Amino acid sequence: MNRKAFLLGFFSIGGQVLLLRELVASFNGDELFIGTALFGWLVAVAIGAGFGGMKKIKISTLALFIVGALLLPLSIALTRLSPLLRISAPGEVIRFSTAVILSMAAMLPVGFLSGWIFPAITREGHRPAKSIVQVYLFEGIGAFVGGVAIAALTGFIFSTLAMAYALGCVVLFLYLMPFDNRKIIVTIPILLLVLVGIKISIPFLDVRL
Repeated sequence: MNRKAFLLGFFSIGGQVLLLRELVASFNGDELFIGTALFGWLVAVAIGAGFGGMKKIKISTLALFIVGALLLPLSIALTRLSPLLRISAPGEVIRFSTAVILSMAAMLPVGFLSGWIFPAITREGHRPAKSIVQVYLFEGIGAFVGGVAIAALTGFIFSTLAMAYALGCVVLFLYLMPFDNRKIIVTIPILLLVLVGIKISIPFLDVRL
């Protein structure tokens, strides 16, 4: 449970940072959209946590993380293309009212999923109150590590879109990573090859977008 909580924080803050970077770039660097985007994020997380907390809705955390790994790069791409819904030419400045709506909408899918994963993890504990505290603790640690790693690597090694793919792969790898040291030694080179493949292939998609 602690590993999953750590990965939730890692994925959640990583996705948030990447989406904010893409929003600032797509909406001509206006910092006002950071505030509106964070508002949309908090609302989405709250709704997702409430939705995931319903007793009738039980989905494995692995399935939710897989959806997140697929959803984040898609959200990045749609965020980059979203201004074209209201403008006739790339680079044209869009109205503030439209940008506010788009900035909040861009954060909804990943924010909703991040909120949903939290109660899914807490259910796995034997004592609900203790489980919530543990999930909060390790989620916070994961958020710190993820925030530093994403800030350091994005733009320097990976583009925003490539980092979204890399983040999903790393989270799923760490989720499924066995505790056997021999297996870890074998699987780490596979992850590195995947990351190299992302580094080489995704810039082509970046150019197309």
